[in-house]
Amino acid sequence: MIVCMHSNQGQTGGTMWQTEHTAYTHASPEDVWALWSDVTTWPTWDSGIQRANIEGRFAACASGTLKPTGGPQVTLTIIDAKPNHGFVDETKLPLARMRFEHEVASDAERTRITHRVQITGPAAPLFARVIGRGIARDLPETIAALARLASERGARKVVVA
Repeated sequence: MIVCMHSNQGQTGGTMWQTEHTAYTHASPEDVWALWSDVTTWPTWDSGIQRANIEGRFAACASGTLKPTGGPQVTLTIIDAKPNHGFVDETKLPLARMRFEHEVASDAERTRITHRVQITGPAAPLFARVIGRGIARDLPETIAALARLASERGARKVVVA
């Protein structure tokens, strides 16, 4: 397992903002993972993203770009990726870092999808107001859209006996 580590240089102070949302679906973790790991699909389930791409394989330490709807393009780095379980990506902001943690797990009856967003660093309070409020507001619909697409994807699978 590879985990891409980043230092917290320039991230003095203990300021942090966080939000998270969890939803349940009958989609499989594999179908959720297929959408997560194909970064170009992110705008189809997250209305806050205009476009996204990743250089190379979707794995720890991979980098790419993301263009938020109405915002400037940013660079993101995949910090950790565990197929069919989750991934963490991070974006550097001026005097802050924004970290998205994505988790999926299932039991016999349903699959749980959780997205957690953290903004840390001295400018976290500013970015919490400028970016965080919208993310927190949109997170339930984002996960619901992801769950719908993953369910549709699973329903389209053809089982060959």
